[in-house]
Amino acid sequence: MFPTTNLFKEVACPEGEQCKLVNCIFSHKLRPQRVGSPATLTSVAARPSTLTVGNDDESDGHHSKRRRLDDQLERAGSDKPAQRKVFVGALSSQETTKPPKVPQSVTTLASLANSPVLSASKEVTPPPLSNKVRSEPTSLQKSTPETEKIEPLNPRMITNDPVGHAKRAVYLQAMAKEMRRLNELQRSADSKKEALCLSEAEINKFCLNEEEKLARESGPLYKNMVSGCIAAYRKMSLSGWISHILANFTEAKAVEKPAPKAELSTGLTTSEEVLFLPRLLTDLTSLSKHGYVSTPPTAAEAAEAAAAVQASANYEKCDRCQSRFQVFPERREEDGALTSNGPCVHHWGKPIHPKREKTDAIKGAKDPTFSCCNQLLGTKGCTELSTHVFVVKDAKRLASISPFVETPENLDPAKGVDGKAASAVTFDCEMGYTVYGLECIRLTAVTWPEGVPLVDVLV
Repeated sequence: MFPTTNLFKEVACPEGEQCKLVNCIFSHKLRPQRVGSPATLTSVAARPSTLTVGNDDESDGHHSKRRRLDDQLERAGSDKPAQRKVFVGALSSQETTKPPKVPQSVTTLASLANSPVLSASKEVTPPPLSNKVRSEPTSLQKSTPETEKIEPLNPRMITNDPVGHAKRAVYLQAMAKEMRRLNELQRSADSKKEALCLSEAEINKFCLNEEEKLARESGPLYKNMVSGCIAAYRKMSLSGWISHILANFTEAKAVEKPAPKAELSTGLTTSEEVLFLPRLLTDLTSLSKHGYVSTPPTAAEAAEAAAAVQASANYEKCDRCQSRFQVFPERREEDGALTSNGPCVHHWGKPIHPKREKTDAIKGAKDPTFSCCNQLLGTKGCTELSTHVFVVKDAKRLASISPFVETPENLDPAKGVDGKAASAVTFDCEMGYTVYGLECIRLTAVTWPEGVPLVDVLV
């Protein structure tokens, strides 16, 4: 068996134009018809929907085959296709072709260009919030009734349980009982401060957090620490409970935020305040008990203090790190340094001593810390500067640096920017560390009580 597809492709089809096979194995080379012949017009009129393809090669006299494009015109069993009228001639002015009608449902490009964008006028609805984004209330924030979830009083699991789950549950129940008692006492005492009254979920979470902290940090002393905590709640007063709530819940802090201070008013006019001012003078004798210099030292005492400083080779004690160092008022010749003993490492904050509580005998008193970094007293400083500084407080030594002068009475007071003479003057000084100790670097003076500026200079 061999394929016969290409064997007869050069042989003309015996049926010629009458061949009705779609895929005929014989050749059907199409030939162009002569222009103007009757056969051509008849062929075109008989089959207006067929496509005639011409070929320039007329070596054989066979007619070209026409492909069938419309099955309605050539039905099976009909030897002669249906005849249609052939239009011959030119189009008259009355018979004009009408453009095809465009359905109303079809939108043209021009209408799309002129019509407004529907998405621009459509109301935009924000997407719904995901459940993962919603934050749950923490122990430091009071939860709302819709979102609060009551956590059962079941001790939380930790790595090293000090006494076991059963005993921890007993201590937890006892702690929650005392907290509920204090909470009901606060509710009955002042019902207006609703933010200070805890819900059941908040009490449970508060107990669980505190018991877990004791279990993790106390270790072998867990029994003593948790027993002392329960005893402290049992003996705690209502004011102590309110302070405890304010220290642990942010909403309660916002409710108890103090109101802004009212403006101080004496009820007197400006002239009446000036007349009353001389009666507010403080006796210099009583001020001397608090470090004020009421009697200036003599010149001999000032000279003796200056000689003592020179004999000590200008060694001072740092006011920040409390270390000893040497001062070079004219800078050191080797490297131009102002002080010796390296950089100054210190805490710039002040020590904070925590408030003493009744439970200090059981829990132990809290150690004081620095306000700058919350580190304990005695630890290494958190700030490092290049030089040390010192402060001179001795009146004799101060007199050797800058002598004391008594302020004379001003018989012709200067006028302020408003053109009026000052009835009273208030002044303030800004101090700074120098090689001679703490000195005044800026002086500001204004009239009282108007507040009109008189002097503002750098010394």
